[in-house]
Amino acid sequence: MITKGELEEILSTLKDRAELDEVALVTRDGLLVASSTSPQADFHEEVFAAMSATVLASAETAMQEMKKGIPSWVVVVSDEARLVAMGAGEKALLVGIAGSGVELGVIITEIETSANRLKKML
Repeated sequence: MITKGELEEILSTLKDRAELDEVALVTRDGLLVASSTSPQADFHEEVFAAMSATVLASAETAMQEMKKGIPSWVVVVSDEARLVAMGAGEKALLVGIAGSGVELGVIITEIETSANRLKKML
């Protein structure tokens, strides 16, 4: 089982390597497990966790309904930011938010690396 210190280290490293503003580990049903947020963050982490889980679950349901498999990740892009949500095992997902100037490929690659690491530990 993963310790709190190991989890914090994984999230902090991910945040730095992918240039994320916020990163969170969330249960599939939307409960916040852990996060690494910037001090100036102005949002409710619990709401963010719940809505991120809903977005990924909705994408999974839509793809399954169309018999196209289960999505590896979901990306939401706005003028100001990019959100990536990716499964981290059967019971968790990893969500990161970065500014619009951050390379999407870097975000996805780093989240995927961390999600795979977490899958083995959770």
